[in-house]
Amino acid sequence: MKNIMTKDQVSQTVEASNERMDKAGNCFDALLFNECTVEDVTSDENLQLIKREFTEKTKTLKMHTPAKLWIQYMQTVDILRKFIKSE
Repeated sequence: MKNIMTKDQVSQTVEASNERMDKAGNCFDALLFNECTVEDVTSDENLQLIKREFTEKTKTLKMHTPAKLWIQYMQTVDILRKFIKSE
């Protein structure tokens, strides 16, 4: 049986995601304006949560062939960007 969310559950999930992304944006801004250190950002609980959720969703999507191919493509492009940047 598929896990189907109600409209209220979707709204709550979107609202929570928006709040996390706003906090991440504030953290990024603080880093840009030297109001915090890189260590502060990497240890931020909100960013750790976003990273965990992203990793979990990626694992779930890899079970579906089209999504798996797109994820592999994005990872390949990321590797190429890092290679070009290092040159």
